Amino acid sequence: MTIDELIKRHPCTSPSDWHQHPNGGGWVFKTAQVCDSAQVCDSAQVCDSAQVSGMAVVHDSAVVSGSA
Repeated sequence: MTIDELIKRHPCTSPSDWHQHPNGGGWVFKTAQVCDSAQVCDSAQVCDSAQVSGMAVVHDSAVVSGSA
């Protein structure tokens, strides 16, 4: 997923609010927390104040959001 596609899905955000996770290239919002050992792959997104830890894998078009 490109940054433009991501912003279309989250129109109240800007490109500077997101970064690609180094382990998989999926998208992480600035207020979310993802451990380096976890994987966020493909078009997956971690949003809001969600946390992904350990060896968790978020892939395909999955969205982890809220306070998950």
